[in-house]
Amino acid sequence: MHSEPLRCALLLIGLGGSMGCSAEEQAPHVILVTLDTTRADALGVYGGPQGLTPHLDRLAQESLVFTEARTVAPLTLPAHASMFTGLYPPRHGVRGNGPMFLPSSASTLAEAARDAGYETAAFVSSLALDKDFRLNQGFENYDQPGSEAQDSSLMNKQRADATTVQRALTWLDSRPADRPFFLWVHLFDPHAPYVPQKEFAERAPGDPYLGEVAAMDAAFGTLREGLNGMRDARRQILAVVGDHGEGRMEHDEPTHALLCYDSTLRVPMLLHDSATDQGGTQVTQLSSVVDVYPTLLASMGLPQVAGIDGHDLLSKEPGNRAGIYFESNYGYRSYGWSPLAGWMDEGRKYIHSSKPELYSRSGDVNEEHNLLDESGAEALSYRNSIAALFNLPKLAADRHSAVSEELYTSLNALGYTSSASPQVEFLHPLESTNRFAPQDRMAEAQACNQAWSALAKGQPAEAVILFEGVLSGNPANSWAMSKFAQALMEIREWERALEVLRDRLKLAPDLVDTHQRIAQCLSATGGSQELIREHLRRAMWLTAEAYDARGQGAAAEKYRGMYKKALEQSLAKPRAQGSD
Repeated sequence: MHSEPLRCALLLIGLGGSMGCSAEEQAPHVILVTLDTTRADALGVYGGPQGLTPHLDRLAQESLVFTEARTVAPLTLPAHASMFTGLYPPRHGVRGNGPMFLPSSASTLAEAARDAGYETAAFVSSLALDKDFRLNQGFENYDQPGSEAQDSSLMNKQRADATTVQRALTWLDSRPADRPFFLWVHLFDPHAPYVPQKEFAERAPGDPYLGEVAAMDAAFGTLREGLNGMRDARRQILAVVGDHGEGRMEHDEPTHALLCYDSTLRVPMLLHDSATDQGGTQVTQLSSVVDVYPTLLASMGLPQVAGIDGHDLLSKEPGNRAGIYFESNYGYRSYGWSPLAGWMDEGRKYIHSSKPELYSRSGDVNEEHNLLDESGAEALSYRNSIAALFNLPKLAADRHSAVSEELYTSLNALGYTSSASPQVEFLHPLESTNRFAPQDRMAEAQACNQAWSALAKGQPAEAVILFEGVLSGNPANSWAMSKFAQALMEIREWERALEVLRDRLKLAPDLVDTHQRIAQCLSATGGSQELIREHLRRAMWLTAEAYDARGQGAAAEKYRGMYKKALEQSLAKPRAQGSD
């Protein structure tokens, strides 16, 4: 239950328009700052190192601090899609990082703000949120990394948070002062690889992840200084929310996406109203990033939307929440493991896979003691809650979607493309399966990372050996098959690469890169020209047809021309060496 001072604060925030406020107060500026890959306990306010995040900690002293916030998935794109729609991933359809797409049938927070007269703008720091994935719906200005990005290891598609903030501040300085705005700023620095600048590395000696968190906090401090110095005195609502955490080797998970423990699900969530001082009030009720949508709708004075999964956290009658849902399909899509789905309430946390788990939230905060054997009957209610969610209406998916080849290559370099087509069929989370349980496969994931690292360092022969080991233990690992074939092509073992690619084709028949590489291997070995044509035509069809389905005829023609040229070159002479 909320304390009486907190009830007053909630009334001031959520009901200001009905309490005799001025017109300007009825339409406050609303700012959403999302912190990528940020564990709650990396911030001082959540028990992290003191002095590491002074700007966020200062904000927390003036804000509502949600201590039990969780994400819907330990992945950037699904988490943000839930923030902007109020729906869990199975309902909005974005269940992994790219290439997946928010359907055009979605009604987003930015669209609601724009339609209510707000000026809308977004400034994102990573290709993981590229406009091609359609989180730009409703934003009049969507600013993302481009030629100014400095990290070449990510194909010039990530930029420093400080750069993103400066671009946001430039926009703020240039905009007219007579409209309220909805501004989203996405900060990405803590994402691996961790390479903090010296001044931030020195704040967290020996811990580059925390050094990156310090850099993010500094960028946030610059943003808040700019917001505080704005020339108009309109009320501001500022929400700061993490999209997911980071494993940091808890449960043997180095980063995120593979598992659904609180190391990657628990996130910071702060809500500040410039018209009130909440004094760092802690809100201990269970909350989710899916609550961002209805909560910020309320802060704008806009009506709530029926049929969504999120709750308005500022309502004086927040309602009875049965629990929250979460999932991860990364291991399923990439490695052929069992999908993960779960349900959490105030007392327990249930994680369903081919090896289910049940944890006490009060007596086992590190999630080390699986209660399923001794309390298995309790799991039924959680499975029923998951089943009920999957029976709810879902957004109508667009028939086809596509990203540019440049973006796909960039995502691949970052590790964000899984080994399935965007139209992959997901298993129902409660469907019986004999696939490997993700929590038992962390050694496989680490072996994949080692092999990939060797390939990236220009050591394909070493990568071949490592990938052979991975696939001997799990022949269904489509991601490893793709990288294994790439390594074989780089050492010109074309026949072996061809065999691997054909096996991969059986697992996922509609991947453009597989058809491209098969054509390349056939060309290098003097294979059938008709087969080469067949695979290049298939690659061309998959790409061009997807663009045509979106009404982008010019892009479709571009790809037809590109593949026609590739076809002519492949038939003219064998390729000397492989390329990705």
